[in-house]
Amino acid sequence: MAKKLEFWGALGTTLYLVIIAITVAYKFDDFLCLKLNELGDFLAGAFGPVAFLWLVLGFLQQGRELKLSTDALRLQADELRASVEQQTKMVESQKITLDNHERSLDPLLVLQAIPGTHDEDGDYHFQFKVVNKGAYCEDVTISISSNEFSFSRKAEPLYDDAYTTFSVADGSSDKVNVVITYVRVSGNAGVQSFLLSRVEQDHESWYAISKLRSGAAR
Repeated sequence: MAKKLEFWGALGTTLYLVIIAITVAYKFDDFLCLKLNELGDFLAGAFGPVAFLWLVLGFLQQGRELKLSTDALRLQADELRASVEQQTKMVESQKITLDNHERSLDPLLVLQAIPGTHDEDGDYHFQFKVVNKGAYCEDVTISISSNEFSFSRKAEPLYDDAYTTFSVADGSSDKVNVVITYVRVSGNAGVQSFLLSRVEQDHESWYAISKLRSGAAR
């Protein structure tokens, strides 16, 4: 577009100057007789259209360049938006990968009921065993709570197939929450929780075990 404007501008200017030159040559004697003010008026009238033509062409050229600049900025904005979206997807993908890796470092804690015992006063205590079937964890704390009581105890680090035990007194509560917090090998804290629900049948009672949640500690 710019080259076309320059071409037509140069062609128009050349033709116009040729016409002016032919006119001056045809009336050269009259041209020589012009006074200075008349010569100035002639030159202004002769070259004024040329100046106006190039002024218009300059405006058109600036408009064209401005449009190209706007299109280039719009293209850059689109490319930047696409780059940001791609980076966002990469960050989300990396986060998913890190989350999956972190989950792979989680211990798989299994809560099992084992034969209970009687204390010195003859009171019966339900016994439970927490077995680790997954990755190593340390700084293990077992918190046992219900509407009637609440206590916690520290446990040794749990390797694969290692276990620790705790007990709940008979008749203490129908619902008992067991929350186990720990630290993974990555250094991040995790938590797993269980619910003990008391069941009575044929004059016998026990606790049914259900796992509630596992994951990062809040």
